[in-house]
Amino acid sequence: MRQAETITDPLQRCLSYPDPPNSRWRPEVVAAYCRFYAQPTLSFDDVRQLIRSGHAKQLDQRLDQALQAQITQPDARGRLDRIFQNAFENPSADARATLDAWKQADPGSAFAYAASGDAYASMAADARGGDFIQNTPGAALVAMTHLAEKAQVDLRHAIALDPRLTPAYGAMMDIARMAFGRDKALAAEAAGLQQSPGDYYLYFSAIILAEPKWGGSIDELNALARQARAQAARYPLLYLAANDADSRTFNFYNCGCDHSTSLARIESALTHASNVPMLESAGHTMGRAGRQDLAVVYTSEAIRFADAPLDHLDRAYQLAKLGHPAWAHQQFEALLPELPGRGDIYRGMGFADIKLKQDDRAVGELQQAVQLDRTDIWSQATLGEIYARQKKWGQAWAIADQLIQEKPDMPDGWCLRADVQMGQPRAGLADTEQAFAQRFGNRPDQQGELRRIRDALAHGAR
Repeated sequence: MRQAETITDPLQRCLSYPDPPNSRWRPEVVAAYCRFYAQPTLSFDDVRQLIRSGHAKQLDQRLDQALQAQITQPDARGRLDRIFQNAFENPSADARATLDAWKQADPGSAFAYAASGDAYASMAADARGGDFIQNTPGAALVAMTHLAEKAQVDLRHAIALDPRLTPAYGAMMDIARMAFGRDKALAAEAAGLQQSPGDYYLYFSAIILAEPKWGGSIDELNALARQARAQAARYPLLYLAANDADSRTFNFYNCGCDHSTSLARIESALTHASNVPMLESAGHTMGRAGRQDLAVVYTSEAIRFADAPLDHLDRAYQLAKLGHPAWAHQQFEALLPELPGRGDIYRGMGFADIKLKQDDRAVGELQQAVQLDRTDIWSQATLGEIYARQKKWGQAWAIADQLIQEKPDMPDGWCLRADVQMGQPRAGLADTEQAFAQRFGNRPDQQGELRRIRDALAHGAR
């Protein structure tokens, strides 16, 4: 894995990467997925620069070349879909202004309207939020519907101008699922797959629509999996779609599980070639279950294909927990230019340095983490613990006071206060014990801390 990641060419790096242990990944599927992610794309910054410099026609030409390649070249399948995912699924105001300017500059461009509709769909999803419908404010639903209607107008116009634009059908499915009902979503699915029967992007949207929570069923997921496998010899990425559909029949993505039967089922699903969302989800699930060995494997496979900075961040934490703090620290440091201003990177560096017994270096990193994220309780509490180990009692006490004032119903500040009272020593441990027992005495995970405080009191601490 580490050797493969030194290869600079994205395609060769991906192809050289080892498959997970005990897996049966089809080589042709892996190769197709490597090509899918390694092919040329455009970023939103590229699009904005072309439009602002008056080169909207050039942008249209580049997108048309991507469409032609997607249709005619087996190694370029999904090229236009990837560009749309990368550049236009963007809910920002900057994107909205840029795409409106593009439509105005080139009103006959199907790509401009498809991109605008895609961005409106992202804005609609952003307005709705991710909570259950019963917990979503009415104003958010009104805003979502308004934006979905704008998306629908632009997407329909794009398809009327050029019915081959597969990203437009995917966005139509998404907005219909959110705002217009299942029948319209299914109609968009059928129209899209009629235009491009082996399109992986459309299958992925269809699989989400087939889930029971969106009005589908297990039978519908199974039917999609069979349909995908029937075409996968010609379109290898559909093996990934079939495995994804199978995984959703047992709630793979929202397992929240830590018992062996469910974890074994996830492992079994990943013995077959799996897409990046499945790999990322499995990495999170295994990490929560304490299986950092598997978490690192699955997150690394996601990095193999997508090479996303946030996956690197997740893996760095997993590596530190697995017992590779030096490697983890290198990974965190490498992410600083790519993810500027993120406190969780400095928190991870501090976490790794504590495991490396580099408390002095960890202090500066944790201070930076807290400066960037005032809600980071772990970094504040850990900084206080280091001060206590270094017998900097005043600094540790100040952090304990702040934590208790800001988060009185979390044990971190009370534990740190007790550390100072026992270690300095400082008066008031009996009062801390009483407050701690009252707030946390019924929590199983705090019984050890409560016994520690009471033992100190029994041996004369006050």
